[in-house]
Amino acid sequence: MSLAGVARWSRPLGGYHLRPINSLVAGSFSSYYASVARREWRRGLGTRVRNWVHGPHWVVLTLSGKHIKAQVVNKECGTVEAEASTLQKPVVKGEVTHELPLLGYRRASVEGARRIGQVLGERARRVGIVHAQWQRPGRFHGKIRAFYEAFCASGIRVYEVKGASRTSGERDRA
Repeated sequence: MSLAGVARWSRPLGGYHLRPINSLVAGSFSSYYASVARREWRRGLGTRVRNWVHGPHWVVLTLSGKHIKAQVVNKECGTVEAEASTLQKPVVKGEVTHELPLLGYRRASVEGARRIGQVLGERARRVGIVHAQWQRPGRFHGKIRAFYEAFCASGIRVYEVKGASRTSGERDRA
């Protein structure tokens, strides 16, 4: 029994397609899959360009109910290049920025986030960091926005990366 001309399901990268078997066996097999691979590569090109790497330095911001901590991390070496936190006494007392001290609940406030952004930007410039990457969270207001604006005002170029470290359940819909 000859299977020539009988349709069979084939699974390329783009999905299931019903194709005649002799077209798969003939010479068009490799060219068909090559065109599908090129199409899939082109679809992902926008994501790769959006997530283009602008150096090894990343800004990490950690917020809790009582404190704010920010670091500039070198992801290639795995080291912390600069950090600022409301747990550090010079930052809280205002010795670094020459402002009033942050007392009690004001440590984790918008004012505290702004001060942490200023101090981290100054310390990062002192170390020699010119630009860094930062993944903007979904909600960009309040403490996060105050930190970001103060950090950018310190003279460091910040590149925003969209969807770089999301979990498998989330997708970049932009």
